[in-house]
Amino acid sequence: RLGSTAKSPRWARAFKYEPERAETRIWKITVQVGRTGVLTPVAELEPVLLAGSEIARATLHNADEIARKDIRVGDRVWVVKAGDVIPAIESVLAEKRTGEERAFTMPETCPECGGPVARQTDEVAHRCINPACPAQRVCRLQHFASRDALDIRAIGGKVAEALVAQELVQDPLDLFTLTLPQLEAFRIGDETSGTRRFGKNAQTALEALDAARALPLDRWLFATGIPNIGVTVAEQIAASHARFSDLAASPLLHAVLRLAELYDEAAAVNPRSTLNRPKDDAERDARQTRFNRVCGEIGVTGDQLVAAGVAAKTPGSALPPLYSSVIKTEAARSVLAYFSSDYGQRYVARLRELGIDPQAKARPQPAADAPLAGVTFVLTGTLTQPRALIAEQIKAAGGIVQEAVTKQTRYLVAGENVGATKISKARSLGTTVIDEAGLLALLAGKSSTVNEPDKPQPVKKAADKPTVPYQQQELF
Repeated sequence: RLGSTAKSPRWARAFKYEPERAETRIWKITVQVGRTGVLTPVAELEPVLLAGSEIARATLHNADEIARKDIRVGDRVWVVKAGDVIPAIESVLAEKRTGEERAFTMPETCPECGGPVARQTDEVAHRCINPACPAQRVCRLQHFASRDALDIRAIGGKVAEALVAQELVQDPLDLFTLTLPQLEAFRIGDETSGTRRFGKNAQTALEALDAARALPLDRWLFATGIPNIGVTVAEQIAASHARFSDLAASPLLHAVLRLAELYDEAAAVNPRSTLNRPKDDAERDARQTRFNRVCGEIGVTGDQLVAAGVAAKTPGSALPPLYSSVIKTEAARSVLAYFSSDYGQRYVARLRELGIDPQAKARPQPAADAPLAGVTFVLTGTLTQPRALIAEQIKAAGGIVQEAVTKQTRYLVAGENVGATKISKARSLGTTVIDEAGLLALLAGKSSTVNEPDKPQPVKKAADKPTVPYQQQELF
């Protein structure tokens, strides 16, 4: 039920050794402004050598984290490298306080533009709500040009800062209006370090901008920098939409939101709820009628999402019927909010003016009689080919690739180094476990040659029970 994200499983935890730590002092707390306006407090430290490098700064994340650890300016602290990479404040050495330490409070105005700062009731972050904030513009431009977005070479951090400071670019789409003479004459740097012309990089940037015009919808969606929309989520949303302008009033995204609302309503009116019991028989009957209506609407909405290829239904007769959507509620809400905003509407209009019309990747449509039409797979372990390539082969044959094993999963494709727990869970759900050779046989339409993988060796424990040998299962 915990599932997995695109980057890691939620059901697993890694054992790590205690990190090396060093004592130092916070001499100042500064505030950075990010792409979405989030204000992030940063501890400026007396430089200290830690795990082979000098540490002089560490993020404090947000005001709640500062309050939880009771961090003050002037405190002596233990600093570690989280994951052996990122500097972090582990704890405060309160016993070494002198009484001169000062409490820190988040600013009420943006340190970059002086605009108002607000904090939503459901967020821990403070945000600058001025969309014209120069710091936000620089971060948006960097994100827009990043490798996973539009991959506009030669537009890095210093270049983005200079473009915004010199008012050549106020919005990322302004890049597409720049000319070769403008970019060649453009200067980077400052009076302290000296300035230089952009020069030959100008042609490189223009060629990258020209190539960006033809990039698919998922890259453009990620490039917009909408909150909650990472690379994988952008791909999932783009896969069910034809072009960029379709996202503005997407019936599918509205259906995702509606399904979440219906589940909340069903929980609230369920006459069998132990948390919200009906007061009497009359209320129970009224709630039962309403509950039945909501369950029916859940079925209709969920089936629409299944037909669109973005949701799966859990088998069974449970009420309400259970659907799991690939597109999550927060992602759908963020996209619709963005495109309904003034900025989002101007963005779409500007794309139209520039002659840019991002479209979804052309995906071959598998025939209804494709060998794996509608069959669900999960990939795990070390495989001989990249997972992305194997997933594309499955999809081309009509199959569906999931991130985690559920009751809908037909096959778990197990490579090397797969734990016994995952295999056991898959088999307990009725999922057939096959190896990579078995998958290749399925792709070729040869079910008779499918093999299960070698049995994984579980970690031995005193209380372990003997494992049951795998049994060959018929595939069709």
